[in-house]
Amino acid sequence: MEGFNLEEQAAIRDRSGELSDQYRKYLADHPELTQIMHDFLVNVLVNKPEDCFQFCNEYFESFKGGDGSGDAVDGWGYARARPLLLVGPPESGKRGLARDMVKAHIDKFGVLVAFTDRELKEKEKEGVDFQTMDRGSFSIAAGADEFIVEQEIGESHYGWKHSNLESIFETGRCALIPCPYSCFSSFRTALAGKFMPRCVLIKPEVEALKRRQQEKGLSNEEIEKRANETMNMYAEIEKKVGLFEKEFVVEYDQTSISRKSAEQIVEWTLSIDWELKLDKDLSHAATKIQGQARRRRDARRVKKLKEESKSKESSE
Repeated sequence: MEGFNLEEQAAIRDRSGELSDQYRKYLADHPELTQIMHDFLVNVLVNKPEDCFQFCNEYFESFKGGDGSGDAVDGWGYARARPLLLVGPPESGKRGLARDMVKAHIDKFGVLVAFTDRELKEKEKEGVDFQTMDRGSFSIAAGADEFIVEQEIGESHYGWKHSNLESIFETGRCALIPCPYSCFSSFRTALAGKFMPRCVLIKPEVEALKRRQQEKGLSNEEIEKRANETMNMYAEIEKKVGLFEKEFVVEYDQTSISRKSAEQIVEWTLSIDWELKLDKDLSHAATKIQGQARRRRDARRVKKLKEESKSKESSE
């Protein structure tokens, strides 16, 4: 903790307390876990495996049945569940909605939290709203293709990691991905082959969104700028029929999506099949599209490096 200032230490302690309460509640709601862990420890003591990690993996894999590709132990009962992209304008409450869905149905949903190299804002929490990295670590992760999608807004960078999505995917839960519209297309392309995401639009009325932004303390100039961007976004979406599987016009209770609106979204989400069933031809086509997108991205990187090199040479 010595490497953190007092404010960061307090945030870490608060988050630690929240997680502890969450884990205790989960254990209290699932007393069968105590018996499962007891049986596992007895097996470890009796068998004395050389590789405990491998033994643990094989032991719990057996709960899935068959060849290990059956129903997940603690998930929704799906061997593989499709992710859900929650798309909407900035400050529309996508992250808060995803968190509330997980709190209400932790066995069914998990949130894919974005990484960023910017500092957290006043009310944002580490590991809840974003996971922070320094600029150097972010660049290394981006260079190693650890991110599904990267986004640059001003001087800040955002990225969603493959490994975090896989960890939700493997538990049989549906991954909720609060997604800005600006990188929605990139997400759909990147996830098309293996995950086949469903996509819904969180669509507040512009005036309701402006009132929410006022309550959050944004300046009038920024609010009007965002209102224009939102109207342009809605106009663009109207031209693209079938872009989203469902559109939800949401209302707000002060700064959060109203309970009524949230319940409508949850009710719809719980009513549909999330099992991932890949068609071989579709999978091949999606893989081809991903390869094309990757080559275009690499070409842009090479072009950018060449331009930077020429600029450096000319300045010298």
